[in-house]
Amino acid sequence: LFPVRGWRQQARRPRLRGGDPGSHRVPRLLRLASGRAGAGARRPFPVLFFGGFAAPDAMIDWRHWHNEPYLVGGLIFLGWAYALACGPLRGRLGGDALRFPRREAGMFYSGLVIFYLAVGSPLDQVGERFLLSAHMVQHQLLIYPAAILFLTGLPPWLVDGFLRRAPLPGLRRRRLHPVGCAAIYIGVLSAWHVPEIYDWALQDKLVHVIEHVMFFVAALFYWWP
Repeated sequence: LFPVRGWRQQARRPRLRGGDPGSHRVPRLLRLASGRAGAGARRPFPVLFFGGFAAPDAMIDWRHWHNEPYLVGGLIFLGWAYALACGPLRGRLGGDALRFPRREAGMFYSGLVIFYLAVGSPLDQVGERFLLSAHMVQHQLLIYPAAILFLTGLPPWLVDGFLRRAPLPGLRRRRLHPVGCAAIYIGVLSAWHVPEIYDWALQDKLVHVIEHVMFFVAALFYWWP
């Protein structure tokens, strides 16, 4: 039902006596799943399809979490900047110098965690290699809970102070108008689903990363209060 890397190559091999090509590897899969693959051996979990086990090349290592510097470093930088703005600098930025916005901070950092779970957890591997539904779950996490929690975690005084310092106030008002925000959101999602661009994102990891970031930013415009 789903394209699996290595499946076609395996299907071209000559059939063995007493079963399908590669059927002699199924016990190995079962041993991997049950933990009887031998001491010290890696034990990735096989992916289940409606027809049984997938090919041995189509294994998912559920212990693999992305730790690329641009992903982890970017999230750490956002968390650090937020803590700095809402902590020692909040009095200068227009906030209450005596009260740290704990409720907003909890929502903001929850948004960052959900963002990482969407693109850095094994869900990313499942979505890229096996299941379209898992890939769509990634997009929904970025567009809905991650973006909403990110925005609701920003204190009003912090947003107002930033917008007052932003250049081109007239252009800014038009961009943040509901019609402008909706146009940005629809334009970004539509552009990434043009067949040529869609295929490009599937073939190039960096382009795929840019796609996810643009989805998240477009969702911030969409949910802008």
